[in-house]
Amino acid sequence: MRARRAPYLHETVHALVPARAERVWLSEGLACYLESFVAETRRGYDAHVFTRAGDRGIHDAARGMLRSAGGQAVLPWVGALGSPPALDEDREGVARPYYVLAHSLAKHVVEGAGLTAVVRALVASDLAAFARETGRPEEAWRASWLAALGASGKAPPAGASHPAASPAPASGSRRSSR
Repeated sequence: MRARRAPYLHETVHALVPARAERVWLSEGLACYLESFVAETRRGYDAHVFTRAGDRGIHDAARGMLRSAGGQAVLPWVGALGSPPALDEDREGVARPYYVLAHSLAKHVVEGAGLTAVVRALVASDLAAFARETGRPEEAWRASWLAALGASGKAPPAGASHPAASPAPASGSRRSSR
């Protein structure tokens, strides 16, 4: 903590908002968003594990990531159920682009639907809660996010089949990838 490298705000979000295992993008994206937002507007620090962009620059960082092979490789899992293969093992090639894109999408959804709606969707016991709580299904949020980034049409649809797709973890398991 003294070196300001421990992602304590990020992990605190995971402790306070117990998420369903299927929506890794939302769980990790919301934790990244709140870590940066709190550090920039309240107190504490952002550990900058995957980007130095912070909350204010995350959409620019996401635009850059979408221009990379790594960003395109993980994009099918951003806004979809499950997580990309090697998320825990390949921190630079898989985790970095995934976390940056998930943070950007989570910020987009929070700004559109509100933090309370996103938290309710994340902790709900049924998968239909996301659309019910945020007012739109994930695919619609994802499309509006990509359009806002100027990346509309560049990405495969959410849930598109991918040869190395990793199914959502078993219900009740918790993935801590940070």
